[in-house]
Amino acid sequence: MNAHDFDKYLRKNPARPISIGASPEALFAERIVAVVPVLDEKEELPGVLSSLEASAAAAGAGAVLLVFNHTPETDALKIQHNRELLDLLAAGKLTAGGLPLGWMDAGALRYGVGEARKIGCDSLLAHWPRETLSERIFAMLDADSPVEVDYFGAILDCFRNGGGQMGAVTLGFRHRQAATTKLEEAIRRYEDYLREFCRRLKEANSPYAFVALGSAIACSAELYCRAGGMKRKNAGEDFYFLESCRKIAPVTALDRELVHPSARISDRVPFGTGPALKGMLEGSLRYVVPPEEAWTLLGQILRESRNPELLRGQDGEAYLKKLPEEGRAYLIAEGFRSMWPKILRQRANDAASLPAEFDRWFDGLRTIRLLNRFQLR
Repeated sequence: MNAHDFDKYLRKNPARPISIGASPEALFAERIVAVVPVLDEKEELPGVLSSLEASAAAAGAGAVLLVFNHTPETDALKIQHNRELLDLLAAGKLTAGGLPLGWMDAGALRYGVGEARKIGCDSLLAHWPRETLSERIFAMLDADSPVEVDYFGAILDCFRNGGGQMGAVTLGFRHRQAATTKLEEAIRRYEDYLREFCRRLKEANSPYAFVALGSAIACSAELYCRAGGMKRKNAGEDFYFLESCRKIAPVTALDRELVHPSARISDRVPFGTGPALKGMLEGSLRYVVPPEEAWTLLGQILRESRNPELLRGQDGEAYLKKLPEEGRAYLIAEGFRSMWPKILRQRANDAASLPAEFDRWFDGLRTIRLLNRFQLR
């Protein structure tokens, strides 16, 4: 990343002060830092810090930055619990052993957890030399999600083995045992749904075949900046962030179960695991992968888009004619006819790049919208 673009990013996304339990040099020198939003996690946070300490000791690397936050709607008791944890940290009564530990009080945030992740990452960036960004790693985690002892080591190995092509990675996860039998059944069904959905995306050769779970993502600091940083959203920020990353670099899946989120009902965000469990138990939500005809159509759309000659023929009309009527109508409704000629003019002398350009246009969100059409029937 060049100096101009990095400085521009920092100006647009200014850092906030970080309190540090150890020396600043120890925190800012670490190659990999777990960025952890915190809201009312008095019971869970000590265990998560303990698991991170064990992982860092095993890997010989790792640090953690806690980002305390709430929304304007958060009740007073939860805010008080955050203050109590901040007081414990300041007094040195809550630590992570020898793990370099920093924390921030981000206060009231309109977009909650997504904005908290962004503030944490952006504030670390201000302390890292630009020329080291490709070697630095953000590990996105949640304060209710303890990790396996090889968490830091497995992420570092993945980036090391991936070389220069490595940009972002999704981590394997398994939610912890739920408090009730019905909740346990619901969380396992939800996990099965997420994994089956991802498997079918892979079979269709979608470049957006990943499970976007906010507590199970890692990415290089350089890609983080190039992708525009974490998205300011109270839910879905993980999906939109990974989508932006994938338009620039590969997103690799590390399938080992390294993260163990809690299996609990929650209304902190409008959608995600907590609301999904609530809806499943109430009977208002069902998670079933789209029918076979949906995947068949997605596969046809992607398969024909691998042919540069079709994509550039007649301003893309040659490609559209190869598709079934439903696929053709969907792409037209999504703006293909207005956008694709512009892309062709930009890539007039580079036909080989057109499939990749199509993937950037027919992105993860457009893929999901296509599949959802079959769910509504």
